[in-house]
Amino acid sequence: MILGLTIAIVLGTMLGALFYGNRDISSPQIGGPVNAQGAPVFGGDPCDIRGAYRNGPDAAQVRQLCLAQGLSAAAVDSYVFNSTQIQGFVGGNVNLKEETADTWTVGAVYRPNFGSALFSRLSASIDYYSIKITDVVGSITATNQLQGCFNATGVTNPTYDVNNGYCQLFERDPLTGNVINSLGLQQNLATLKTSGIDLQVDWSFDLADAGLGNLGSLNLNYVVGWLRAWQRQDAAGGPFNERAGTIDSTNGFTFPKWKMLGSVNYSNGPFGLGLRWRRVGKMDIYNTANSLPAINYFDLLTSWNVSDSFVLRMGVNNLTDKAPRTWTPGIQSNTDPSTYDILGRRFFVGVTSRF
Repeated sequence: MILGLTIAIVLGTMLGALFYGNRDISSPQIGGPVNAQGAPVFGGDPCDIRGAYRNGPDAAQVRQLCLAQGLSAAAVDSYVFNSTQIQGFVGGNVNLKEETADTWTVGAVYRPNFGSALFSRLSASIDYYSIKITDVVGSITATNQLQGCFNATGVTNPTYDVNNGYCQLFERDPLTGNVINSLGLQQNLATLKTSGIDLQVDWSFDLADAGLGNLGSLNLNYVVGWLRAWQRQDAAGGPFNERAGTIDSTNGFTFPKWKMLGSVNYSNGPFGLGLRWRRVGKMDIYNTANSLPAINYFDLLTSWNVSDSFVLRMGVNNLTDKAPRTWTPGIQSNTDPSTYDILGRRFFVGVTSRF
């Protein structure tokens, strides 16, 4: 048996803070105050009388905060915002400084030695990681600004103070009461912490070694990632928001606790046939009581080495034509195209020729 152990401690400075100062007008998405069934949700403008903010247990405090921000007393009890976008700015920040990261990793590799050809090419590895980044360079989205200001999680502004840091990132039009000048600029946020475990198993063998005759060989690969935690503190002294196992309407904020990729590949002479399995675990829709079930995708792959210099490949991606998970508001078209397959079943043919 061969057993390998690796331990690494890295204290580093990530020099990723570039000093840009440009500002661009944008129209960030904030969603709507109700879902597809018309039920109130924590979306849209929190001052909208149809949403969960104005209809929850803290509705009176929300109303007072709307007034403190400049929504008129004549409009506050009938205010609706029918768009899912607001006016804001995105861009750089000349005052950025570098991020600093502390990274711990522990890993082990296992290769058994049973004296059997069947298991001679079996290996497994497991790695634990823990990363803490301070002075994180990023931006607070318009959605998170509104959720933070109006205390959607119950911890970001429990006193409903108009001077709260989240509330200072946007303004209201004195004439319409609509949210304007949302500042989605790059800045040094407080701290980000994440940890998890990655496991990989690889096993290949000839079918003859399993007593099945000279019929070719099999190659099996399996990779699974478990996200233990993904926490971000948007402002110094503020709460850590746990995002592991959640998804929302912001690009890059999809954090399934479980992701898996497995494949079985058969080869016999010039021919190859493979089946690939991709799985994205169940996720809760952030700040709601709803969730998206896990989803599985299967891909079928074939290849034929016609000659030493010519290879033909064919296959089907998303073999079962699985539709993407959807929710409102999603990142794009009520889903996340970077996580879910939006094209459905599709076929491909490719050739490789060497000269």
